[in-house]
Amino acid sequence: MVVVTVPSLHGQDIKAFTTQLGNDSGVGRRKYSDGVVILVVASDRKVRIGVGYGLEPSLPDAWCHQLLTGAMIPRFRRLDYAGGIAAGIRAIIGKIGTTRLPVFQPRPVAVPPARPRTYAP
Repeated sequence: MVVVTVPSLHGQDIKAFTTQLGNDSGVGRRKYSDGVVILVVASDRKVRIGVGYGLEPSLPDAWCHQLLTGAMIPRFRRLDYAGGIAAGIRAIIGKIGTTRLPVFQPRPVAVPPARPRTYAP
C-alpha cells in the first residue's frame, strides 16, 4: 500500500493517474495485482483509493466509497488530512488483515547434474 499526496493533477483524470501511479511504482505484487494506492489531491479536493484486481474481492469499490465518504472525507473537510489518511489506512489494513491472500510459491529451478571433472596430468 502506498499513500500519495499531490498538490494538483493539472487536469488529469484521477482514476487514470492513480492506476498509472500504482503500475509505475510497482505497488503490490505484480503476479497477484494486489496493490493499494490512496491518492489525495488537496487543492483539487479529490481523493481516490485504487485497488489492484487481486484485492477487488476483499476491497470492493462500494466498500472503498463507503470508507471515503464515512471516515476520510469528513476529516479532510475539517482540514485533518493526517487523521483522514490514518483512518483510511487503519480500515484497509483491518479489512485485508482478515483476508487470506495468495502466497507466492517460487517455481523450482532445474539444476543440471554436475559433470565429473577430469584433470590432465
